[in-house]
Formats: sequence, structure tokens, C-alpha cells
Amino acid sequence: KQTAAEVQEVLDRLSERDRTVIALFELEELSTAEIAELLDQKVGTIRVWLHRARQEFLRHYRSLQTEPLRRGGTYGNS
Repeated sequence: KQTAAEVQEVLDRLSERDRTVIALFELEELSTAEIAELLDQKVGTIRVWLHRARQEFLRHYRSLQTEPLRRGGTYGNS
């Protein structure tokens, strides 16, 4: 189960740009066109940034899930 703390830790590991596009799209529910206008970028650029940001989020999330296992503990079993 994802917790708010886990999600925040993953977001903290992202670049500022990645955090921004994810927050605007997923949390603020802006469209890619609205984000493009806000950030003075082309819509295609925002789509690429969003795709890459999601990939990075998943990479960091998966890494976070395996970290406690490397320390010999369990994760998420409360």
C-alpha cells in the first residue's frame, strides 16, 4: 500500500521539473495544454516531460521498495 510519506519521498527524489509537471497534471488536474501555456512550452514538450517524469517516479518508487530489503528488514508489513 502506498502511503503519503512514500509518495512524498519519491517526489523529493525527482528533479524540480519532473515534480512540477507531475504535480500540475496529477494533483492540480491541469491539461497538458494548460501546463504548456503556464510553463511557456509546446504541448509536445510537456507530454515528453510528463512521460519521462512518470518513468522516473516509477524508477525511484521501485528503488524505495527494495531499499529496506537490502538492509535485511521488511517493507510495508505493518
